[in-house]
Amino acid sequence: MTINLSSKSGSASGGTGLVKDPRALAIAMVHPGQANIKVNYNSSYNDGNSNFWTSYSKFGQYIVYATNDTWQTVVDVNNSYGSVYNLIGPTHHASYGTGAHHFRITVDGTEYLIEPAADVSRKNQRLVVGTLLPIVSPVTSDNDELPNEVGSYYDDGIYGYPNTMIQPTALVSGGYIPDPLTAFMQGSPYLYFTESFKFEVKISSMNTVFTNYKNAGCVLNYMGNF
Repeated sequence: MTINLSSKSGSASGGTGLVKDPRALAIAMVHPGQANIKVNYNSSYNDGNSNFWTSYSKFGQYIVYATNDTWQTVVDVNNSYGSVYNLIGPTHHASYGTGAHHFRITVDGTEYLIEPAADVSRKNQRLVVGTLLPIVSPVTSDNDELPNEVGSYYDDGIYGYPNTMIQPTALVSGGYIPDPLTAFMQGSPYLYFTESFKFEVKISSMNTVFTNYKNAGCVLNYMGNF
């Protein structure tokens, strides 16, 4: 039997690590300035830095969330197939709004909603779905390390998680977003689509302290259908 992932029918269940339902991916709340990207062997940036988003756009797309309590499209891909590794929303205001985060994710025409509300004492967070390794900062101190090796330093394990895992509101104290190839090689689960993919975000009140706190993005690979 041949399964062609570029065909419109695709595979209903996918293979190891592949999911069609984004609700099966990992979900985390992250304080602004705590998601990281490694850009070379000795440099990394967090999501409060414009270099983070410049790097993010090399293997994904991002927008600046502009209007409170409205749906805004981050990615809209049609007549293509591909994979999605990371979805990151804008930062909610620390004092105003409901604390709720809304992701509307449409995979091959099927719409899914992910809508967790942060604890009122922890409103100032981003919602992250998909790959976010629980590393405060990726390795940058040794030239002999592999370019995207993680876990050697600053690995907090389960330290940042609450005792009862209703939702991760006590949260991962830091996280590392690897590039798609590294995430794939590490076995991170990811979303796949065979025809279309759309990602929209909404929060009731955004954090406007820093411009980069308003950004929302998506890490993905895709190719046109033949």
